[in-house]
Amino acid sequence: MMPKVRHHEAMTLVWAPVANAIRKAREHMKLSQDELAVRADVRRTTITNLEGGYTYTRIPTTIEDVGAVLGWPDPMNDARRIADGGSPPPLVSTPVAIQVSGRRKSKSQAYRKPAGEGSGSPPSRPALARGMPLRVERQLGQDNQVVDSTIIEVDGLKVVVLLMAPRGRRSPTINWHPAPRCGPSWRHASAI
Repeated sequence: MMPKVRHHEAMTLVWAPVANAIRKAREHMKLSQDELAVRADVRRTTITNLEGGYTYTRIPTTIEDVGAVLGWPDPMNDARRIADGGSPPPLVSTPVAIQVSGRRKSKSQAYRKPAGEGSGSPPSRPALARGMPLRVERQLGQDNQVVDSTIIEVDGLKVVVLLMAPRGRRSPTINWHPAPRCGPSWRHASAI
């Protein structure tokens, strides 16, 4: 079970713009510039609290947004108190996922086996990023499978990048999941 997120990690998510993390994650995964622009469209972005079931359809760029996703009892008033120098409330929930879908630039880049693992097709159920519970994959959809994962750091925020492929297809969809976890990486999984 993942540890609860610490307050300063929640603030890291607020002040390190999610869009910037998405951009850097996509650069890392070698997406083309036009896809970068299109896929950052907030209409194609969902922010989900994996335990509480909250779903937002815009990038959480304000303390209120993040507080709501993190499970603060009164996000708006809590955010005002923080702005006045107060401390964030205890976090009620743990997991947050930010998911944006895109496609790789070419099929040759659809799957890159990690160094030292030899050659061949991707495993049917590869190990996820270290410390990431398998239930995250189920939360992201029964029709998808994780074919690769990597962790990069953006402005002190660790971003877990999951490469998802619809079952039975070789052309993958990329799901970005940046969220704070103890580390700060993601707590449970939360994509940016």
